[in-house]
This record gives sequence, C-alpha cells and structure tokens, in this order.
Amino acid sequence: MTVSAVRMRESSSPYPGNSQAAKERSETSAVMDRVMIGGRDSSRKMGFSLSSGNYNVNKACFGNVSTADAAKMLFPAPDPPPVTAQWKFKTGNSIDSSPCIGPDGTVYVGCLDYKLYAIKDGVKKWEFETGDSVRSSPCIGPDGTVYVGSSDNKLYAIKDGVKKWEFSAGGSITSSPCIGPDGTVYVGSIDGNLYAVKDGVKKWEFKTGDRIFSSPCIGPDGTVYVGSEDENLYAVKDGVKKWSFKTDSWVQASPCTGPDGTVYVSSLHGRLYAVKDGVEKWSFKPGNYINSSPCIGPDGTVYVGCTDSMLYAVKDGAEKWKFRTGDWVDSSPCAGPDGTVYVGSKDKKIYAIKDGVKKWEFKTGDMVFSSPCIGPDGTVYVGSRDMMLYALESPQAESRGSDEKSEDSSGAQDNNTVENTVEKIDDEWLIVGGITLPIKNN
Repeated sequence: MTVSAVRMRESSSPYPGNSQAAKERSETSAVMDRVMIGGRDSSRKMGFSLSSGNYNVNKACFGNVSTADAAKMLFPAPDPPPVTAQWKFKTGNSIDSSPCIGPDGTVYVGCLDYKLYAIKDGVKKWEFETGDSVRSSPCIGPDGTVYVGSSDNKLYAIKDGVKKWEFSAGGSITSSPCIGPDGTVYVGSIDGNLYAVKDGVKKWEFKTGDRIFSSPCIGPDGTVYVGSEDENLYAVKDGVKKWSFKTDSWVQASPCTGPDGTVYVSSLHGRLYAVKDGVEKWSFKPGNYINSSPCIGPDGTVYVGCTDSMLYAVKDGAEKWKFRTGDWVDSSPCAGPDGTVYVGSKDKKIYAIKDGVKKWEFKTGDMVFSSPCIGPDGTVYVGSRDMMLYALESPQAESRGSDEKSEDSSGAQDNNTVENTVEKIDDEWLIVGGITLPIKNN
C-alpha cells in the first residue's frame, strides 16, 4: 500500500518570517496536500493523538483520530500470508454436511447429490450412494466403519465404501449420529424419535413431541442428550427420560457437554442455555435467531453463531467478545487446542478467530453451512454450497496490526502503534514516519 505526502520540512523555520499569516497559509496548504493511501485521495481531515505527549495534529486542518487509527491509515501493516487450499475436491452438489477425519487422514463428508464421499489428499478413495440427500454429518467407529444418515429415512453403516447394514427410521435423518462406548449408534429423525441402534438392530427408541433435527451427544455416564422441535432438551438413558428442559423455541441445534456435566444448547429464537441436571444455570441472548450449534473451547468458553452475522464467545453467561462476519452464521463453530475458533458464514467465507480477532479468512464460491473440522496437523476441512470440500492450510506467520478487531464491549484500543515513529521537532511541527505535519499544543 503506497503512502506519499508532500510539504516536507526543509528548514528549522517552517514559517518564513514566523508570521501568523504565513502560518495559516502553510497550514491551509498542508490541508490541500494529498496523503495518498493505496492510490486513493485521502486529503480529508486526519490527525493524531500521541500517548507520549499532549500534542495533536492541528484539528482545524486534520481533525482528531487515535494514533492506532492513524497508523492504519498512513502506515498499514502488510497483509497476512494468504490462506491456501492444500486441495479442494468437487462433488456433484452442495455440501451442508460437516466433514470428519479418520485416523489415516481420510476425510468423510455427505453431499446433496445423495452421496457419502471418502477423500484423501484431495483424491477420492470411494463414494457411497444413498437414496436421497445427505445433510447428516458422518461419524467414525473404532474399526473404521462410517455411520451417516440420509433423507431417504435410513441410517447407514459403511466400511471401505461397502454397506455393512442399514436401519430404516420413520422419517428423514438429517441428524448426525454419535457412537457410544459399546458401539451403539444414536441418531434422531424427523419422525420425532431418538433411536439407539446396534449392528443394524434397534435397541430402543424414545419419542419426543416433534421433529428432531438436532444431533445427539453422549455424556460420560452414557446419558444421551438431544433437542426437539417440541422446544425441549432431553436427557435419555437406556430409552428412559431422565429429565427434560423447556426452552423458548424449537431446538434444532445440537447440544454439547462440558467436563462438569453441564449441557449447552441453543434455541431457534435466539437463546443459548447452560443446563445441568435439568436445571438452568444461565442463559445468554444474542441479537437474533440461532441455527448454529454451540461448541466449547479449552478454557470453558462457549462459542455459537447467530443470524445477526455474529460469532459469540460466552463464558458463565456473559459475553466475552463477538466477531462480525458478512452474513448469517448458521455454521457451527469448531475450537482448536490453541483457542482459535473456525466457523463458516453465508457470506461465503471461512473465518479463523482468536480472542475476538480475525487471524485469517478464506472465500469459497458460495454460502458455507458446513461446520469446519481440524486435522492433527492444523489443516481445516470444510464444505461449501459451491460443491467443494476444502482443505485449508493456516498461515504460520501472523502479521501484527493486520487483524480485524472484534466488537468488544471493553472498547479498548491500542494507542501506541506508531509511538516509535513520531519525532517532535519543535512546538509547531512533528515528523510522523518521515512525514512532517503541523501540530497544536493543547
């Protein structure tokens, strides 16, 4: 980004004759001098406040902005290293399913072209065709068997591209299955039932009051948690309800459990709940509807997306920070071991965010409803409605000053960004990064 300015100080006496008229002429001329940023005329009002003194650039000429903002305008840091796609794989239709990774690095993902794909290093190992769209996200058993639901009302068990068994529910399965320690597979269906299936045979079913789009999760004691459009979060063990918790709206999102047994879930009308033993610990109200499912970071922070275009970070019911994307966040976030959170948006982008600050973004060809997953080497895998599955390599180097700040309630700003580039000449002039500018002593 080019930064140029004219009217550099040429002598120790910037105003010939030191007259007031000459001073005013010089300052007026300074306003007309153009500061070119990226080739764009930025001769509008600009100014600086210096943390190291009581001086401002003459407000009549340049206005008043913080040193940090001035730094971004005059001396922007270089762009961070671009995020690159290690590879991308084209399917036959949009991908709303979220990928999962096998122990050998194979990535599995469902697609609206009715298929489940197995891909390694960008090359298809195999595909398995179901009878309808696969919005369900696959999960992998210890023996490498992949389980996935389909809108053809069936739950499939597939190994090496070959069907081991299938189980028929009473309605579409867009819910994603999860596996218990004994190999039992749990999955919901829009017929309103939560199913427990082992080796293709139903062990039990639990009937809720409405459709289930939510994906179940399992607690340490084997309790299965799932949401329903009857507005309830259910805790079920061995087919029997332990408790239910009434929310304010449909529960289409999937719950997740914390190490202390707290269950986190969001409702469609826009509330994030923390529930333990059927009792609300706290709730958090973001700015709009929630289609995203929450996830928990290493420090217990809960992350969730919202249709107000925000990703929220919430701890103990209080907002830590929020980060604005360009459109709805229906994708469910994924938190890495270092606290970086990855999420997709309807603005077609994948974001990596840490402590409310954007580390990088990657633009796909269409909206992103798929939720990212992270490989052991830090590669981020995610699908898009542009029909592509992406493997994204995060840049290792981070450029200071290039991150975009979140909308943090603290409003704190760094006012020392260009402190070392500022040199005071006298009571009327200073040099900022080599550019001589008039100042006003307050």
